Amino acid sequence: MKKALAGIGIIALALAGCATTETPVAKPAPTVTATVTTPGPTVTQKVTPAPAPAPKPAATRSAVPYNGLSAAENEGIFFKLVDEHTTGISHEKAKVIASQACDKFDEKQTLGEVTNELGTTDEAYIAGAGVSTYCPEHNDVLR
Repeated sequence: MKKALAGIGIIALALAGCATTETPVAKPAPTVTATVTTPGPTVTQKVTPAPAPAPKPAATRSAVPYNGLSAAENEGIFFKLVDEHTTGISHEKAKVIASQACDKFDEKQTLGEVTNELGTTDEAYIAGAGVSTYCPEHNDVLR
């Protein structure tokens, strides 16, 4: 188990240096001007569209057995790495980040493309550590 933990940690540390620290900023909603012509007077009114609905929670993957470890042991190691090497990221958020990285690898994105899309070094670390836990079929992209 120590060997697996060390291997996952090394992979994750390698990825940690690949992300940027920029945080995306939301843009304000545009204001739309509408003119309505009726049999009576013409009315012009400025309308600001309602904000978009909150995004649905991201789907997450289930941990899989890997390298002689059960799925539960593998996920436990992943969460331990998250706790020890990131700041303030919940296990659920870490699982979402790792699952999204796996989805991008499924879409044939490269390691560089995936890490460039991540917002922080912590997220890059989580993406790397999560590969062995949630999509070990993509371990080759970490080499």
